[in-house]
Amino acid sequence: MIRAVVFDVDGVLIDSEPIISEMKMAWLEQFGLSVTREQMRAYAGERLSSAVRKIFPDFTPERCREITDGFSQSPDITYLAYEKILNPQAKELLSSLKRDGYRMALASSSAAKKLEVFIESCDLGDYFEFALNGDMVERMKPDPAMYILAAERLGLPPSECAAVEDSDHGLAAAYNAGFYVICKRETRFPYKQTQAHAWIDGLSEVLDVLSVLRREAL
Repeated sequence: MIRAVVFDVDGVLIDSEPIISEMKMAWLEQFGLSVTREQMRAYAGERLSSAVRKIFPDFTPERCREITDGFSQSPDITYLAYEKILNPQAKELLSSLKRDGYRMALASSSAAKKLEVFIESCDLGDYFEFALNGDMVERMKPDPAMYILAAERLGLPPSECAAVEDSDHGLAAAYNAGFYVICKRETRFPYKQTQAHAWIDGLSEVLDVLSVLRREAL
């Protein structure tokens, strides 16, 4: 039986990926690097450092760090107007999950300060037991390390945890950690979205998926 739900943030709880993609492009322009929207959207859900390594494979690791260091902690990223891009179904879903006894947490590759500001500005502190960030694991998504840590922090086997993700990296991380994976469909980016157990179009459908699983477990 599923006892906990772990959420990704960007693209799931907030519609931030289009904004962040534009910010990544503007950041690279400061270094004289021009990329297309199609190139950047191809790596949506990944850290800028990962995208730069793939778009510019000839760059040395030192050059990549020189370009990308500081982006995730920049004020423009940290202090987005999160309350304006919060998924309109998010609070109702979180309230319902809490009412039904599900435990909840966040697992995001974002920087710690960004998650702190997001939770505070959207008044979500009462819902999540903890928020895992990209600095807490040595290997980022698609490596399952973050979700393995989430299950450990919850004190539950992965089979009793669900994850809500959208990007291929996030889906792979949760799937390979042994979570029940709920994929929020996204058509604006070239995700394949194959590694999941259930697919939804809106966050409110998470409740329907969990209700079916609860009935099957009885």
